[in-house]
Amino acid sequence: MSHKKEIELFGMRVNDLSVNEVVALTQIKSKAVEFQYIVTPNVDHLIRFHEDIQFREFYENASHVVNDSRILKLAAKIFTKRDICVAPGSDITKVILEVSKLNERRICIVGCEDSVVTAISDKYNLNNVKHVYPPFGFENKQEEFDDVIDSVEEFMPEYTFLCIGSPKQELLAQELKKRGKISGVGLCVGASLLFLSGDEVRAPLWMQRLSLEWLFRLIQSPKRLAKRYLIVGPKVIPIFLGLKGFK
Repeated sequence: MSHKKEIELFGMRVNDLSVNEVVALTQIKSKAVEFQYIVTPNVDHLIRFHEDIQFREFYENASHVVNDSRILKLAAKIFTKRDICVAPGSDITKVILEVSKLNERRICIVGCEDSVVTAISDKYNLNNVKHVYPPFGFENKQEEFDDVIDSVEEFMPEYTFLCIGSPKQELLAQELKKRGKISGVGLCVGASLLFLSGDEVRAPLWMQRLSLEWLFRLIQSPKRLAKRYLIVGPKVIPIFLGLKGFK
């Protein structure tokens, strides 16, 4: 595992890498003998990292942890005097699909509707894609969980895009690594493919640059995201201030 630019940020190990550096890394790891996965923390993940010991294990077993959040970048500058990179999972996914020549590579997409996978395959001329769509609550039913794992392993993908939300995608990535039956690289990238297919819209660049992408998403989906941003989100403040340790 490469430790290039590894730092500690609010108690979390982070690899301070740009989007292009992460993309180059995935091109190497897609040919690796052992499966490795990359996680992309945001504020919500940082809170969960401090509160959930199992979630910390997911992150500790990841080959790389790359900052997804401009809020974390801003907080790092204010509270630690570090100017760190931002490598959003959406940007990483977009650049991988644009520059990595994946036309004939074995790609597995876990999550998303069939229409999204079709749109992505057509848009980026992907000819060797397997779509695995886990049933709701699969992570709590061992037989269904094993079926999802088996479906991925049978295909032996070189790139595995895990798009089922956190912490389910990290749980799945860790299990794939522990079982050791596949190679290549896994990317825990949430809604990234939805943005690329046009099913969801990202915030305008000016809002992204002002660290207001969360506000744009909240306005788009208030019922779904109000709790995350307005109730859970403020829990990050004592973490930034160094007043909250691990549970």
